[in-house]
Amino acid sequence: MTEDVEAGRATGTTPATGGGPVGEGRRVGSLVATNLLGGVGVASGIAVGSLLVEQLAGTGAAGLGQAVGVLGAAVAAVPLARLAARRGRRWSLPVGYGVACVGTAGVLAGAATSSLLLLVAGLALFGVAQAAGLQSRYAAADGVPARRRGRTIAVVVWATTVGSVAGPNLAPAGGRLGEALGLPALAGPYLFSGAAFALAALVVAVAYRARPDAVHALG
Repeated sequence: MTEDVEAGRATGTTPATGGGPVGEGRRVGSLVATNLLGGVGVASGIAVGSLLVEQLAGTGAAGLGQAVGVLGAAVAAVPLARLAARRGRRWSLPVGYGVACVGTAGVLAGAATSSLLLLVAGLALFGVAQAAGLQSRYAAADGVPARRRGRTIAVVVWATTVGSVAGPNLAPAGGRLGEALGLPALAGPYLFSGAAFALAALVVAVAYRARPDAVHALG
């Protein structure tokens, strides 16, 4: 327990009342689930984002899709970190994934209306999910004793990798679903992305509501 308190002081957190290994395991488990979902959502969209842009604006603009996604992640990183420092992870992570959900809606609307501007704006907001996912890796180490931090972060990163591998494999099913709903086939995978981000936000919000003392950002 003394080591847990010292770890909390080092990271600007304090262990929640009634925490310990069980509470820590639940929190890390929620982050594993969140990163798995986030990995699926990001990978599903990235796999077809450039193709969507190419479809609307030609081959020369294909790289724009991934570029604005990276830009969106970079721009969002600092505001999300500041929100985490002020209000805790239970706010910053759901907000990040919530913004990404708005981005998927923009992508779907842009694809449905053949609006390149709307599509690009949606892809930029979609990229915020990457910033949230990266932040959640560090959240895994909040309040964890030093001897277990590396292992804990590794488990969360592993979950992201699994999601990133699974995401692109959903593209064919997403395409069929999109066409069934009257959307371009390439936009269909974003339906899965939006659902994955919404679930990720819900999982982390519920889990961190139960242990609010363990969600503050690194000092």
